[in-house]
Amino acid sequence: MQLLKGWKDRTKATTLIVRTDAHSGHKLGLQNPDTELWDEDEEGNPEPYKPELTATQKWLWENYTGHLGAAIESAGDDEIVIFDLGDVCQGDKYAAELVSVKDADQVELALGTFEPLVPYAGRIRAIRLLVGTGAHNFGFGSVEVSILGRLKNMFPKTDVKLVKHGLFTISGVTIDAAHHGSGGGSRTWLQGNVLRIYLTSLMMAEIMSGNVPPILVLRAHHHGEAKATATYYSNDGRMWESTIYLVPPYSGMTHYARQVTQSRHVLPVGLLSFRLVNGLVEQSNRFVETIDLRTKEVL
Repeated sequence: MQLLKGWKDRTKATTLIVRTDAHSGHKLGLQNPDTELWDEDEEGNPEPYKPELTATQKWLWENYTGHLGAAIESAGDDEIVIFDLGDVCQGDKYAAELVSVKDADQVELALGTFEPLVPYAGRIRAIRLLVGTGAHNFGFGSVEVSILGRLKNMFPKTDVKLVKHGLFTISGVTIDAAHHGSGGGSRTWLQGNVLRIYLTSLMMAEIMSGNVPPILVLRAHHHGEAKATATYYSNDGRMWESTIYLVPPYSGMTHYARQVTQSRHVLPVGLLSFRLVNGLVEQSNRFVETIDLRTKEVL
């Protein structure tokens, strides 16, 4: 089990803020309007410019900064941990509608999404980057590795690390976090059922291995939002309970996402926060906006 430094005291409350799937570098991805990239003028001299935001990006950025502010305000005086569950940029496998084809530009655009956290750096105890999908990080977590050192410079007093699949303990609460996992369900009436089956299997595997199941399980990747709780009774009479969250993205519905989601028309974007203390999830908050992506016409 990987222990986050400084959380041996279970009675010390911590607020965990979780975001994912920014897909920066895509014209429908999360983008800081103040991020500068570099081009050249007519004489070949380096020239900075700020890519203009699309309508979707303006909507995403307004919601993202609002959600972050609300989540940090809800934390009160707690120390804060930030989890990014992966796919911080778009990568080059699905190259349609890229803001820039340069790897370095996507690194800059991804880093820009962390800048609203800088004013709160003194309260952020740790940041964990989870490795996302190879198609979106130029393979082998390349973008996450590139971002890691820069984030350490942005947050010099914060414990910043890169993780593929983490088992964390924060204020006595065990958390299993990874980018890939089960979706919410293929049909509306199955929403949460697939997650619950996935979670129950994970719990059984832990118990059969002699481990205690995590209290929280966090997954991403599916560009949706769902929650499920599972209870398992072991043969020795003990009861175990875990909750899994599919964390919503901070990106619009790209052509590829529309295909793989079978034209799902409701898009949630947002983040989740959890107040953790003495081995319990004392409070959970969702800062989420949804939008109907269908074109509405009366003909």
